[in-house]
Amino acid sequence: MAENVRGGLQSISSTQLEAATALGLSSPLIVVLMVLSQALRAVVPAMVGQFIG
Repeated sequence: MAENVRGGLQSISSTQLEAATALGLSSPLIVVLMVLSQALRAVVPAMVGQFIG
């Protein structure tokens, strides 16, 4: 399970974070709006497969 989450977090490119800071977003907003929303989309299929298995 931890590997799935790690892979989802690593799938977000650094340019996404740079763009968020360029827009002036604070760190909590960057995590919630950019990182978690994109990471969850990448992690959900792997988690579902693991739960089924």
